[in-house]
Amino acid sequence: MADTLEKGTYTLSVQGEFFVPSRIREIDLEEKDREDLQIVVDPGLSLKGEVVSSIDGSPVKKANAVLRWRDDRRVVPIGAGGEFAIGGLVAGKIGELQVDAPGFSMLHVDDIELQSQPAVQEVKVQLVPTGMISGLVVDGSGNPIPRARIRVYDAVEELEKIEGEDEGDRRRREEDRRRQERNRGRRMVDTRSNAEGKFTLKEVNPGRLRLRAEHSAYKDLRSEAFDLAPGEHAEDFTLELVTGGRLLVLVKDSGGAPLSGIRVVTRFDPPEEEQEEEGERRGRGPGGRGRGGERDRYDLRTSNREGLAIFGGIDGGNYRVSVNQGGYQPFIAFTDVIEDKDTPFNVTLLPENVITGIVTDLLGNPVEGARVRVGKEREDGEREGSEARSAADGSFQVGNLGVGTYTVRVERRGYVEQELEEVAVNSNIKVELVALGEIAGQVISAQTQLPLPEFFLVVRPQREAGRPGQEADEDGRGGRGGRGERGGRGRDEERDGGNRVRRVRDPEGRFEVDDLAPGSYTVEVIASGYTGQRVEAEVLSGPAQKEIVISLEEGLSVTGEVLDRSGQPVAGANIFLLARESAAGGEPRGDRERERGRGGAGDSREQLRERIQQARESGRGGRGGPGRERQDDKARKEAAALLAGIGGDEQNSIESDDDGYFQLKEVPEGSYNLLVHHDAFLPYVSRVSVREDRGIRPETVRLDPGETVSGKVSYEEGRAAAAGVTLIFTDQQGLNKLVRTDDRGRYSATGFMTGTYGVRVRAGNSNIPPQTFNVSRGTNKFDYEIAAGAPAAGKR
Repeated sequence: MADTLEKGTYTLSVQGEFFVPSRIREIDLEEKDREDLQIVVDPGLSLKGEVVSSIDGSPVKKANAVLRWRDDRRVVPIGAGGEFAIGGLVAGKIGELQVDAPGFSMLHVDDIELQSQPAVQEVKVQLVPTGMISGLVVDGSGNPIPRARIRVYDAVEELEKIEGEDEGDRRRREEDRRRQERNRGRRMVDTRSNAEGKFTLKEVNPGRLRLRAEHSAYKDLRSEAFDLAPGEHAEDFTLELVTGGRLLVLVKDSGGAPLSGIRVVTRFDPPEEEQEEEGERRGRGPGGRGRGGERDRYDLRTSNREGLAIFGGIDGGNYRVSVNQGGYQPFIAFTDVIEDKDTPFNVTLLPENVITGIVTDLLGNPVEGARVRVGKEREDGEREGSEARSAADGSFQVGNLGVGTYTVRVERRGYVEQELEEVAVNSNIKVELVALGEIAGQVISAQTQLPLPEFFLVVRPQREAGRPGQEADEDGRGGRGGRGERGGRGRDEERDGGNRVRRVRDPEGRFEVDDLAPGSYTVEVIASGYTGQRVEAEVLSGPAQKEIVISLEEGLSVTGEVLDRSGQPVAGANIFLLARESAAGGEPRGDRERERGRGGAGDSREQLRERIQQARESGRGGRGGPGRERQDDKARKEAAALLAGIGGDEQNSIESDDDGYFQLKEVPEGSYNLLVHHDAFLPYVSRVSVREDRGIRPETVRLDPGETVSGKVSYEEGRAAAAGVTLIFTDQQGLNKLVRTDDRGRYSATGFMTGTYGVRVRAGNSNIPPQTFNVSRGTNKFDYEIAAGAPAAGKR
């Protein structure tokens, strides 16, 4: 009986040693009501078994077993004769049975499968007896080595690569090995040699094994592989350790007195060719003589009372020796160690240099707990540095510095990170931190003036706002000092290409965004059923002085601004919104319209779709340029093909105003291509998704001026300048660009893509045969000579 339960919904679990576990879910309890339950348990199937030795089949005493089945972990009692019984099982695999006993290898059995009949089924579990290894550790003269660490491990761990074997096959062998180890309960066994150099390893799992011996004064030794049979005692192993090189580091102060308790760090620094060879041997397990396979092999010793730090048993070669001790200047130097010989090395520690100062805010108040980091890169490429925290009065002292100048970085949560370069040691500095600011505001309906209780908000530094594919650094927060992102009202979630978007739920429609570095920001708001809005805001140091009010228009409109590459508004740009499924449509609209927008009158819808597909695919090929450039080029070619498809039909477009702003009202839900065309810029296309439940975010269109083409048009027979002549440049997507000559027959135009153009000239009502011209990056010059007999422009 459970009589202390509160009102709510419960799940009741019932299980017993010889019954199938069962659960009753969604038990709804009301206060002061009694819920009577009738529970019928199922005895299920039973498994009887015996644990025996794999050598002679005799029962194993003192065995232990654990069954893991689904969420159930059951300890299985095993009798003195190795017998056991497990009840409450169901047909199928029973899970994993783990069995071990003193003197035997642990066994994991996961392939026991019960049939639906009979009710009681049997199994026999065989445990493999462990073995024993003993031997002696000596040096090159046969003297015993005490305190050497001896380990045994599977020789198969090395997994040496087979000639001609690919990496996938090697990984599969590795997975098989791990599975076998797990099933055998493989465990690492180690010990240390005694004063006489003798060692004994007990409870060793049988198999193909190796021994490894380690001692700080000698090189590591790995034995040859050998086989250990179940229950075998392998003895008379003799492990001979080689001294190797020794690095004797003597640490002294500037007066020559030895210093004890100083930590000395060494790093092996082999030549590049040796590094490559080590890389090939990497991953073969505890191997070879020496201390590891990677290039950066670090070791640490502490100097004794005589000031000596001894590094023994090391390979010959170049070593980096470093000491970083409080109260002294950092020490870094390199030395060569000779194989099998002692290499003395002296380290003289000089008194430390310091940088002191105070950290305050702009009002002069001390800032406590600021992190002051001082560092620099040395001429040899090594980095050194130190750090400290400012005290309650704002003061700090960073010691353990060498000579020269350092870069000082100061950071504190709630402030903009400050950086001072070329700060000399033993100088006193003052660092003023600028407090981070915040933006606070309210979002309301433009029609009802009522607050919107739920909306999405994103804040970006103005220099980053609207640039597709770019995020503001840390959302405009003050570098490292802006960590924490308290963010006031609402919560953060990832949306729209990884930009950090805050979802705000507030009955008054209010929001706060804090931890912002002072500066200009763009605040963008979208809400379900409303047209998004983008406003500018100035953030000052400290709390927000006033709220900004953002009004959203009800209904779904596509709005935005058209800017050039420098951020200036572009007026007179044609804006088209084409449904994605019919974006390749468009019908011919007459000769003049074809000249404005299409390459020829015979283009069918199928041909247009083919051109669009070619434009998309042309951006994929090749690895010659940066990925971003190829992506932009692909989008522009697709935009050109779409513009060619609609044939310059400006009746279905709007123009951006003097501020570059545009608005397409009452847009139905769906997916669209936003197409922008201006004669002085490259064509632009982006994807727009219009959904009632998400609202529509404002678009920012940045137009690229592309390449410039200039030149002169003249008559072959030397008549007057070809003034007022129209040149028609047709790109590979079929989009035409019309350029008109001035009174001197000259012209200059921007907005060209790189590639081949067909060029035609229209003089009066006569069309002169076309030529081809290739536009490359930079300024391009194309002069055109009209053949004799062609009428002059403006004449019949």
